[in-house]
Amino acid sequence: MVRYCAAVLGVLGLTWFSMTPAHAEPSAAVPPCITWMPIVRYRAYGYDHIVRLESKCDKPSSCSVTTNANATPVSGTLPAGGRIELQTFTGSPARSFIPSVLCTLL
Repeated sequence: MVRYCAAVLGVLGLTWFSMTPAHAEPSAAVPPCITWMPIVRYRAYGYDHIVRLESKCDKPSSCSVTTNANATPVSGTLPAGGRIELQTFTGSPARSFIPSVLCTLL
């Protein structure tokens, strides 16, 4: 029973750590009214890499994200004053990644 409880607590701790956002570096390719942060979510088969974008702009924006784990751009339209999440990798073996974000006001 003790081993089972320790295993469950270990998995819960790993899940909490994996969902904690990494530090987001400022990017010159993003208008100052847009903020973003990388997020890693653990699943049974690996880690999902997600970039959350939030806008305080008066206009919508077109955003594109690449990472060191996936060079294929993932794009989306960020509404004025809104938020979107762009998933760049599903089931990655890596629990961290470095995003590169490019946003243009429409």
